[in-house]
Amino acid sequence: TVREADGSLRAVVDIYSYATRHSFADARYVMCLYDESHHLPSNRAHRHAFVPCEFRMGQSASAIREDSRADWIRKLTGEAVGADWAPHVANGTLQTVPIRVLLVRDLEHKYRLANLLTEGRRAIVFCEAIADGAELERRYGMPFIYSATREPLAVIAAHRRVAMSRVGDAGIDVPDLEVVVDLSFLGGSRAQSLQRFGRLLHSARREEHVILM
Repeated sequence: TVREADGSLRAVVDIYSYATRHSFADARYVMCLYDESHHLPSNRAHRHAFVPCEFRMGQSASAIREDSRADWIRKLTGEAVGADWAPHVANGTLQTVPIRVLLVRDLEHKYRLANLLTEGRRAIVFCEAIADGAELERRYGMPFIYSATREPLAVIAAHRRVAMSRVGDAGIDVPDLEVVVDLSFLGGSRAQSLQRFGRLLHSARREEHVILM
């Protein structure tokens, strides 16, 4: 509930995740705002697009999908604005950061490089496989953050570098982050790759994004 300075009611904001089981049967809203709207066309989430409202807006830095539903993102939330990053980079609104792609021999090589590339740096190593994150923690003492981790933001704040599952692909803001390493990822998901790259765009100390392939 948002109130004016004099205590009068300004607005009531309801917040739900895409996984909610709320029926929305009696819901009537002025505005529906869909964050990370590239998830909206998925099997469980698409019903949220039919919640009755006067205005609808979606926001995502990666409004793309690898299935046949990419066009549904804008159909469910409206025409895309600002999807082309190039003008924003050219005028300085959006800062960029170098991307390095390193070809490795095998998974063992990935582990060793992830350690070398992040030693002494403020870093996140992204792992699609839970086993990869657990192995980095076992070998190098790099805390692994995944769905079962309690107080993940406190863990990030307490350590120079962490390994992280897809739970940190979006919505994690580390203002002094220096490097992101993509150790393992979800096939050819461009949305996931862009979101992980985006963690650096939130930082004033960004140095490089490294993809291990």
